[in-house]
Amino acid sequence: MIGSIKQLIYHFVHWKEINIGNTQRHILIPTKFGALLFVYLLYTLTRISWFYGDWRTFTSQHHEFAIDYPAHWVKLGEYTNGYKNQDDLAVHFISGDAFLVPSQSSIKVHHRRMPNGTLENIADWGLDLIEITGGGWSISQLEDSNIGLEDYPVLIQTYRKHSRLRLKTFLITNVYVLSGEDAYILQFSAPAHKIDEFEGIFDRVLTSFNLNSTSSKENDT
Repeated sequence: MIGSIKQLIYHFVHWKEINIGNTQRHILIPTKFGALLFVYLLYTLTRISWFYGDWRTFTSQHHEFAIDYPAHWVKLGEYTNGYKNQDDLAVHFISGDAFLVPSQSSIKVHHRRMPNGTLENIADWGLDLIEITGGGWSISQLEDSNIGLEDYPVLIQTYRKHSRLRLKTFLITNVYVLSGEDAYILQFSAPAHKIDEFEGIFDRVLTSFNLNSTSSKENDT
């Protein structure tokens, strides 16, 4: 039994003799397999801390909404007059590992005034936002739902697109919200193979959505 345990341990570490001055010492160093295992465990624990760690609350006076987002996510920008070809972009967050991988996951909130608008009108606007990224998207049916602290009625639609070689699929989910003359689109994007990792985050963001904010700030939660 003890011998089997030792053999198992030696898959991960082994003794090496080194000279320190005039003294020979034995130290434990990882095998190649052990080093790979250590890196994998470190990566896994880091991602766990990313998904279940601290959250912050972002609120905007100009756009009159508030949402929670993971503290490790990067806020690329907060805008009053949009950004580049997205005239109505209010805020944009990307996942903490977005700078390490090209297909990053992100959260965007778009806002515009829409007098006499409907949720269906906002869905048409959402389609325009998708078309900015290029064609080739397959579109789901609109679904009724409720989100946020006040249980706001919304429409939800998901867009799916394959890469040119169909090696990767990307998903974008738009959540359409109407409050008086204010129209909002909460947009969540992620590679399809990672969507299970991010669904919990996206659900919490939706649950936290609030249209009664009165100041522009960020707080730890």
